[in-house]
Amino acid sequence: MEPGIYTMSNNDYQKREALSKGGLVHLAKSPAHYKAFIETEQMATPAMIFGSNFHFAALEPELFKTKYVVAPQIDKRTRAGKEQFATFQLSLEENNQTIISQDDMDLINRMVDVLYSSEVAAGLLVGGLAEQSIFWNHPKWGFTCKCRPDYINEKHTVIVDLKTTVDGSPEAFARAVVNYRYHWQGAYYLAGINEILSQDYTTFLFITIEKTPPFAVQNYILKKDDIYLAEEQIKPLLSQYGECLANDVWPGPSDRVQSLELPQWYYKNALD
Repeated sequence: MEPGIYTMSNNDYQKREALSKGGLVHLAKSPAHYKAFIETEQMATPAMIFGSNFHFAALEPELFKTKYVVAPQIDKRTRAGKEQFATFQLSLEENNQTIISQDDMDLINRMVDVLYSSEVAAGLLVGGLAEQSIFWNHPKWGFTCKCRPDYINEKHTVIVDLKTTVDGSPEAFARAVVNYRYHWQGAYYLAGINEILSQDYTTFLFITIEKTPPFAVQNYILKKDDIYLAEEQIKPLLSQYGECLANDVWPGPSDRVQSLELPQWYYKNALD
């Protein structure tokens, strides 16, 4: 891909060869893990599918309505029912549509309503670009990088990331940021966007919404110190990736015998 910002489906974006934040997470395990990641078809979990569907409904509502349909109640035990279902399946293929359960559709609609009833969240999701795919070349190594921000708020030069979660409290979401390396996402997305767009983006903001009533919406800015820390953690991985590409060598983790260090929280709890 030539460097730039593109409007394309998520499926098309996923097929484009470039280093993503998800790829960086696998690269952190080892280059061999990364190689296996890109060469193996990734199976989406039910939670991932639901989150993707919610993003689609919240950020591209008109397109969502045309692409997702609830299957009609059909008795497929009868001949008429089988014919009716076959006709329905044919219409799905012709219109490139996807079936979604009535329960998921109802839940998504309720969550979207709550999301946009939040004055802060709703204000962050206007005046910009949703679900754009960004490609850029690494300034030193020249390989292609990519990211797909949920929302680029051009008015406030803020990158917005929408997260569905079980627990959106500050303590729980902070743990999720560390566990899933969302701070890497912030640093990587900001770097890519600033390579392509003329504005100077320095703020990465999370909108979290819980998946159970009351569907609490909370908003968190990623601190600049944590963005800097993520940049420093990512930097050697980018160099390693460049070297692996240049030599087409993708080593696994070391198999030397080493001492195992238990987590610090274990020692703290053991002494309490």
